[in-house]
Amino acid sequence: MVGWDELDQINPYATINSDYVIRSSSPTTGWASTASSILQVTARAQVDFDTSEAEISADFIPMSEEIIQVGSRMFSVPIGRQLKGKIVLTTRNPNGFPMQDIRIEGVLGSAFQPTVAGRSQGNVSIEDNDFRRPSQADSVFIWDVGSLLPDEAARCEVSLTTRRNTSGGFGLVKEGTHSVDSGFRLTYIMLGKKETRSTTPHSMIAHNNPKALGSNAAASSLASGSSFEREWPYTKRPFPERSSPIGPVPGDSKDDEGSKPVEDWQASASFMGLGGQLSGLAQIPVEILRVHKDSNGNETGLFKLLATGVSDNIGVEDDKFTVPSNEEAEWKVEIWVQNPTTQSSSKLQPEAQSATQPAEPLKVQPQDQPEGWNGWIVTLLFGEHLTAEEIERSVYVPGNPDIHKGVLTIVEDHPEPGITRVKIVWNWHQTANKRFLPGSEAHLTLKVTTSGLPPSDKDLIFCDPINMEYNPVGSGYWHQVPLDPIYIKSAGEPYADVSVTATRLDWRVQKPGTYAALATTVTASGTGTLSMQFSEFHDLTRTDGAAGTIAAFYGFGDDLTSAETGGWIAAAELNNKTRYIDLSEPVPVLMWSKISVGDEVSSAEYESTGVITFIVSNN
Repeated sequence: MVGWDELDQINPYATINSDYVIRSSSPTTGWASTASSILQVTARAQVDFDTSEAEISADFIPMSEEIIQVGSRMFSVPIGRQLKGKIVLTTRNPNGFPMQDIRIEGVLGSAFQPTVAGRSQGNVSIEDNDFRRPSQADSVFIWDVGSLLPDEAARCEVSLTTRRNTSGGFGLVKEGTHSVDSGFRLTYIMLGKKETRSTTPHSMIAHNNPKALGSNAAASSLASGSSFEREWPYTKRPFPERSSPIGPVPGDSKDDEGSKPVEDWQASASFMGLGGQLSGLAQIPVEILRVHKDSNGNETGLFKLLATGVSDNIGVEDDKFTVPSNEEAEWKVEIWVQNPTTQSSSKLQPEAQSATQPAEPLKVQPQDQPEGWNGWIVTLLFGEHLTAEEIERSVYVPGNPDIHKGVLTIVEDHPEPGITRVKIVWNWHQTANKRFLPGSEAHLTLKVTTSGLPPSDKDLIFCDPINMEYNPVGSGYWHQVPLDPIYIKSAGEPYADVSVTATRLDWRVQKPGTYAALATTVTASGTGTLSMQFSEFHDLTRTDGAAGTIAAFYGFGDDLTSAETGGWIAAAELNNKTRYIDLSEPVPVLMWSKISVGDEVSSAEYESTGVITFIVSNN
């Protein structure tokens, strides 16, 4: 048995921050011979740079004073007024490797006429964008950014103006929620791996009283009308000059002079101050979305939940959150309840049910009847070791600016003996005959934290159940609107106990020929995955420095026949190869060695040293 010492954790750019590299402190002894092939087990910190750290931000900036911000990404606007604003898209490469094939895509709301005001590089297209049509579908935005070197960034601005409506005006004509954008998706390739990031959407609530969402609403800061290239709000920090051209900006009178190089723009001298200046434009964390759908798979718009990881140790795998065990973590959880003004063409479910007959699963209910809902209740039950607190809450009902926000309770719940979970109940009921009318919307933001989850091989509950129920006016029962649960994986620290039968194989060759023997057997136990990475293998060379080599090969298998069948690998070709041992079901690795001694080989001592690096990880 070989003794293994735990090394310090490697730097934060390692593949898994909690991985450990193990090393041999007392290798097994071999035996002396005139010719030798040494298998050396050494320690090495293997670094695999993270390619997932890319930043994208999308910010809506009002240009009209009628636009009032009522939430982090929600705005209140009046009916019948022309509205102007702009979306500023920023992407940055904080990694040490180039980002390639960068593309940002999104959908812009049909109520707005988009125009590209400028971009620092790349090509931008907006599809289905006919300004001559008063009735217009959503516009598809595509920005092919190209590539970004380390610490470079790119920016694009899109101006938005409300379209001409069917009445001939330029304002919104219906009360309710209007989409500004559906969120933007960033895709790029780094070191051959495709990565994806996204932003959360912006929306506007149109109604007669733009201050109807509460006394905390205040007019958004208006952007100045300065030109695109003089409006970068970043501290000056030059980024590497490149001759990448960009196309003309709309309104530029020099269309015939061709494209401008990036360094000709004033933006190139100030664009890269993204460090501490952009706390509001930080990298978008990972998120899981739950949206209610009918039996046909169509979104009903009634109820949705978005859980977003705030701390950088949170990941998403197989639609489940991942967090290292015993580490603090924080999420932002947002829920929306909405009584839509329209519904799909699905047939309504009959309401004639007895008091003892359970309600059938919701298809599409008559939520758009003019009377609205008498009330609704949202119930969330978070998992063990999680706590929750309210950040903000709002309720909007058309024509009722002073509507109450309902009753929110956060209490400990004990669904089973010895188990404590946090239960959230948001209960809204009509008062003074003020119902939850079609076009009404409610929004709640929660802060969810953990001081550490225990290691577990099973999925833990993040939130289950997630349910909303509502009671339409004239209905004798409550309609249930459940969402799928969200789970979390708590990954424990990986470890491995490794045994190597030999670290030295000696040959004593008395005549030419081809010889093969078992070099070493590696057995392991523990948690996680153990990788064996091979390097510095080569043919045997004379120890006295004179010319002469002996060809060396290696194979793997349960016996020599299996190694022969699997094929021998030349020593130099073994380098940079990796074999894996699943420590949940470990299988011994038998490594065989073969040498070929020809008639031309002189009598001497030959030697080679190869390195096997063992790394244990959660992957």
